Amino acid sequence: MSPQPLGLGTDDAVAATTIAATAPAPEAEAETGIVSTVDPDVVAQPSKRLEIIVAAAALLFNVILLVAAQSIELRRAADPGQIDARFWPTILAVLGIALAVARLVIAIVGKPDERDDLERVQPGQMGKLLIALALTAGFLGVWSWKTATLTLFGLVIGFKLFVIVAPLYLAALLFVFGARGWKSLVIYPVVTTGFIYLLFGQLLRIAL
Repeated sequence: MSPQPLGLGTDDAVAATTIAATAPAPEAEAETGIVSTVDPDVVAQPSKRLEIIVAAAALLFNVILLVAAQSIELRRAADPGQIDARFWPTILAVLGIALAVARLVIAIVGKPDERDDLERVQPGQMGKLLIALALTAGFLGVWSWKTATLTLFGLVIGFKLFVIVAPLYLAALLFVFGARGWKSLVIYPVVTTGFIYLLFGQLLRIAL
């Protein structure tokens, strides 16, 4: 008969032995990045595989961004010595690709970073993330129509959908993640939308 831990009864000893036997080994946690839930004090372990996946995803995202930047609709060609609407998005995409490639190389040949500063996912946050993704998909879908018209008293009014749906989208996101004040739900979305429209729609001549 195997000896029991001091101070534990038979049932407690069996439970302790079961926990010790079923807990994943530290080597397995380091390889997969999966943290045991047996001990609440266990922190996330370094994971080379996870870092490679994240770097590769960042590279793919920036490649897509570069392609999208080249397909931006130009309202008019830039004059000699000027930049057009595709310039800054292209610069940002190229910079992102360079950083993603550098990060991918580091992830492959280097030592994985420590992850002891990560916090556990709080209850309800995954649901908020799914709602945010749904709102984003809806926003992009409506925005893709670009313009809309409204007939009022026989007068046809055309307007850009971005200036309507963007503040609504921002307000909805802020509400989902806990904002409740009128300044957060009204002032911030309106000011942010106005800034984006002036910068990209007017100064950079990007067709929003």
